[in-house]
Amino acid sequence: MISAIAENVLSMNQVTDLQSQPKRLKFINLHGNAIRNITSLDQCYYLEELDLSSNKITIVTGLEACESLQKLNLACNQIKLPSGLDFLYKLRTLNLSYNSISHVKCLGHFAEPRFQLATLCLHGNKLSSVPGVLSGIKRILTLRNLTIHGNPLCKETKYRKIFGDCMPQLETVDDFPRSDDSFSDSVITVSSVSTQPIITPRTLR
Repeated sequence: MISAIAENVLSMNQVTDLQSQPKRLKFINLHGNAIRNITSLDQCYYLEELDLSSNKITIVTGLEACESLQKLNLACNQIKLPSGLDFLYKLRTLNLSYNSISHVKCLGHFAEPRFQLATLCLHGNKLSSVPGVLSGIKRILTLRNLTIHGNPLCKETKYRKIFGDCMPQLETVDDFPRSDDSFSDSVITVSSVSTQPIITPRTLR
């Protein structure tokens, strides 16, 4: 396990344990640093959880060896295009909240049968089109939980109901279960939802 939260880490190359025993690592938390590039993970074959939230990452690369990864937190970075994830077959939770993402077409590979994605966090981005998001993720039949609030598309009347109707596999949207009235009555404007991330050492959300 590696945990270096808000320690002004500028590069993953500075993390000693990451260099000395990468094959033993199952959990890495580097939340709240100043990391710009994902590096030094080329031997982390057994890594299951990776938290790189609240850094300065713009491009997702360097995860090719992390074939055991189940939880990935990239919230509160500067990512515009969430690519570089098409080989994470065991990934179940992906947090991309509070970035600068405007479309999610590159997440379509998670619809392939070998993938296991169940929770996807997209809140606080720049997604402006409900149909556009649906075209990228509606075929991900393993998906059970989706967060989408705090995006421009939330001006759409009853946007949660639209996602629920078009994606019957979903159990929750914005943490509201289908049985909750708020699942259907989601008339929310961007101005009414804070898009400012709360800096916290929590691993996922």
